Amino acid sequence: MQPDPRDKTLKTLFRDRGPWIYAVISRIVPDPNQAEDLVVEVFWQAVRSTRVQALGAQGVSVWLSVRARHLAIDCLRSNKPERGHPPEFRAEYLQAASDLSRISSALHNLPAHEREVFELAYFEGLSHSEIAGITGRSLGTVKTWVRASRLRIARLAESDQMQSDPSTENSASSLPQLASTV
Repeated sequence: MQPDPRDKTLKTLFRDRGPWIYAVISRIVPDPNQAEDLVVEVFWQAVRSTRVQALGAQGVSVWLSVRARHLAIDCLRSNKPERGHPPEFRAEYLQAASDLSRISSALHNLPAHEREVFELAYFEGLSHSEIAGITGRSLGTVKTWVRASRLRIARLAESDQMQSDPSTENSASSLPQLASTV
């Protein structure tokens, strides 16, 4: 009886991408046991999917990351209570929605090349090296564009906030902190 070639593929995938996928999931799902279960599920789905087998190495990495994020969010949503949220949550939600609106507006004002690398870095969780490989740009260029886009978004979002509400000039908003991350 010959071993199933999918076993070797699964072991290789898990060895190479397991820690990264666990990190993606554990940022969303607070329970380590659930996170580990979701990692296993992501890899089993990858091995069973004929579409994933047709992707190249980077395509598989992106598919794994996106699938991990989707499964983690689904798990998180399925564990939430269906009742109303406390008032302090609603206030935080409204502030987050306001921040998101400003960031979204700032993101749309970026040049296309900066928006692309920013989205790959922050929404897809790719490293600068991975982004350079995907876009075909040099690593230095990618780093410059990511930093420039991050600073530009923080400035634009902050200026939008001050225009909409001048009293928030000294607020403890998370938007200016965006410029100092990564």
